[in-house]
Amino acid sequence: ASDYYFDNFGVWYQKPAVVDDWTDIVVNGDMEGTSAECFYLTEQGVGGPYLAPILEGVGKDGSKGIKVESYNNPAYSWDTQFFIRLPYKLPAGTKYKVSFDYKASNAGGFETQTHSEPGTYIHFSCIGSGNFSTEWKSYDGEGTISTDQSKEDKMMQTIAFNLGLNGKATKFYFDNVKFEVLADVAATLTPNPAS
Repeated sequence: ASDYYFDNFGVWYQKPAVVDDWTDIVVNGDMEGTSAECFYLTEQGVGGPYLAPILEGVGKDGSKGIKVESYNNPAYSWDTQFFIRLPYKLPAGTKYKVSFDYKASNAGGFETQTHSEPGTYIHFSCIGSGNFSTEWKSYDGEGTISTDQSKEDKMMQTIAFNLGLNGKATKFYFDNVKFEVLADVAATLTPNPAS
């Protein structure tokens, strides 16, 4: 015969980490469709902003993409610009992820600005800066839209890329553009489609 003693029973459960659900809000970001509603250009000597043509064979791996051309000795780095115009106005505090593939015929840097509509400047920075090379590269970034970048009277909707930093005649190429926000936030955004 034996006596058994038990005390301090408990059950422990490890709650799995919450995985954020992200939604890409760019229309035709892989550029394989026909819509270019999220892409605009201003080109030195041409003007703009105007709807960007999506071209066969200029994208990554010979797919469709966008080509932007600059010329020698621009007066300003923003004389040539590529714009990603999102179909929603984004309030301050919106978290985002952004990615795209890019290359150029000459190496050089780019900087980004925050705009409402393409060409309507809000702030001198947006998603940061980077460098082009003559080989395809991928850009991946994330952040939160600040109160400097989106105001009640002029909300952020467009990323403007200033492409004239290298001062040389250059062809710039973009493909596979994504701009993601949290899915529950996407459902609350104010649509503002291109006119």
